[in-house]
Amino acid sequence: MPKEKAVRHCRRCPNSPALSQCSHSVAGRAYLASLLPPIQDEGDSDRESNSSVDRLLSVSRPDELRLLATPVPDSSATDPVLIADRIERQRVRAGRPLYGHVEGCMRGKHALNVLRTKPLHAPEPDVRKATKRYNREMNAIISRCERISVETGCWLLIGAHHANANTPAIHYTSPKLRLEARDQVSDLTTKFWRLTSSLINARRVEAVALQNEVDSLKEQATTTAGELEQERAQTASLRAMLSTLGVNVV
Repeated sequence: MPKEKAVRHCRRCPNSPALSQCSHSVAGRAYLASLLPPIQDEGDSDRESNSSVDRLLSVSRPDELRLLATPVPDSSATDPVLIADRIERQRVRAGRPLYGHVEGCMRGKHALNVLRTKPLHAPEPDVRKATKRYNREMNAIISRCERISVETGCWLLIGAHHANANTPAIHYTSPKLRLEARDQVSDLTTKFWRLTSSLINARRVEAVALQNEVDSLKEQATTTAGELEQERAQTASLRAMLSTLGVNVV
């Protein structure tokens, strides 16, 4: 018998829904469109409804997908315009920072409030997973930086180094900055590499020092245990000698 095809899940959505029911695929968008009631062809109202459908098909957030897939008891809430308005109200905006602001972003000497578009998760404890994601995300970031710098003509310099890396730091410089300040950029990237390398070496030196301290404590514990055992043997020997002499030892 032919084998059944495994259900493919979306990797871009946190809850990993079936790809056939997700807005990131053609089949998924068709499925979401089928959840909407039929739209009548009546002039301006038809164009307004069609624009609402287009907005619904462009959703990509899991909470928006759940909003579409959840049945609503009130028949008036199935109106595509109302659903689109509800979805729009849930999106991140300046007056509604759902996930807060990016920390460490500055414009000159002043903090720049940049909205987080996604929730900030806890650090990954697994070093291998963290390194793998770092490499994957940095490739995407560098590619986007190139597009922004080439298409807008901005000066752009970015650098990154992982705490567990065994290779030099990653850095990218926009074409305009390379052309107009090549030597200065070289100095900046060298300083950044030296800074991160010193931090990595400091972490390793600290780790070695802690390991040496642990080994020393273990050695002391072993020595103490040996001395204690020797004293117990001497005590047992003295008790045996006193017992042969008829002396009762409590």
